[in-house]
Amino acid sequence: MCISSATFRTFVIHLIKYKDYIDVNQSEKGFNSVRPGSKNTTVREDKAKRLAGEGMGTTTVYDFSDKKKAELKASIGVKETDESIVSHELKHKHDFYQGKMADRNGEGANDPSEQTAVKNENIWRKRNNMKERTKYGGEEIDPFKLK
Repeated sequence: MCISSATFRTFVIHLIKYKDYIDVNQSEKGFNSVRPGSKNTTVREDKAKRLAGEGMGTTTVYDFSDKKKAELKASIGVKETDESIVSHELKHKHDFYQGKMADRNGEGANDPSEQTAVKNENIWRKRNNMKERTKYGGEEIDPFKLK
């Protein structure tokens, strides 16, 4: 499954429209995340808008430090790389842009938004001959949710 050029163009348009911000110099913060807002603006997530399926811009924070990768490996049981981390977080970005975060529930391995992000990450892993990820936050994800 390859991303189509039309899908890629749509994604780039969203990046421009929402003035997206990506911060890759966050190793001291110790987390990877996608959240509403931009570099200079803190946007409190509007749950009503999210539940209504409205798209929104995001800020993405990456921690590519060896320490964070070791913590992730201990939690999820497989090696993480910069690319596997990005493939996971980009799925969240895409879902925020498309207004597809209504099902997010914050319940770790049972959170549909995390299941789809892990599924996206596994596409990258498979293409790069890496072991597939089956856990989120130390908990096994229902295998049927990763198909």
